[in-house]
Amino acid sequence: GLNHGTNRLFIDLAQVDCVDDLLEMLAITAKDELADTRERTVICLSWFRHPRANEILEQILENEADEMLKINMEHIVSSLRSKYE
Repeated sequence: GLNHGTNRLFIDLAQVDCVDDLLEMLAITAKDELADTRERTVICLSWFRHPRANEILEQILENEADEMLKINMEHIVSSLRSKYE
């Protein structure tokens, strides 16, 4: 996916010209009705090292109604953030 492709090519998404557009797209998918889409959004955002990505992640976790999904999302964030910081 997006994360692995940019990682292998050493592309820092937080530094690309279209970072604002990427983050806006992820903010939209964060509100999707499908749980899988919201979860994939969390995975993508967890790789981003950008203040706006952090804000969107916080909003997702605050607003997630599915408690089990929220726990899984928190695990994803803590795992990926600690691994790549």
